[in-house]
Amino acid sequence: WAFYYGNDPAGASSAWEAAWKRDADFPNGANISELIVTQFNKGLKAVRSDTYDLSAAKAARDDIYRMWVVSYLRAALKYLELAESSYDEKAHAEGYAYFLPIIGLVHAKSPEASKKLEDALDITKMSIGAGTYCAAKAAAEAAYPALGLSCGSVGDFKDAVITTCPCSGSTGILSAGVGPVTAVNGTGTDVTCTPPETTAAPPE
Repeated sequence: WAFYYGNDPAGASSAWEAAWKRDADFPNGANISELIVTQFNKGLKAVRSDTYDLSAAKAARDDIYRMWVVSYLRAALKYLELAESSYDEKAHAEGYAYFLPIIGLVHAKSPEASKKLEDALDITKMSIGAGTYCAAKAAAEAAYPALGLSCGSVGDFKDAVITTCPCSGSTGILSAGVGPVTAVNGTGTDVTCTPPETTAAPPE
């Protein structure tokens, strides 16, 4: 959670902020920036000694992965749509960059969808051809069941100009985790580990 939210009190310039922005872009989908907190709580509770539950920890991990896919897939689709409807190299680059964090997760469940999105967002392109967005979107939606997602969890880009390919699959939602866990009263001493000094090998 610390790396996801960052050290800014408002989560500025963090991965969490990216999820929050995409929640606003896809208002009829899952509210990932709030929902994912409950899964981090669930995972934390599951790995504490007095409430240890390996199965629950793995379930929370997998739900967090799914929520990451939702956020970055939303970004990829949003910027692909913008780049096709009125080409803009910045939007194209953003779509490509946002897809990269999840390309492995998507490929593991659907190599076809991963390849379709990767090709659609190919950063070497100088334009996005007509129909690219709908074809890539359809490929992603076909992979929703394997990814544990649905039309309802991803939602619709509210400012889309291309509206000829609405999602027609299931409308299921992602599951919530748990509320805040109790604080730990720490009594131990902080331990700082200092790596041993090493001597660089002489060049050959």
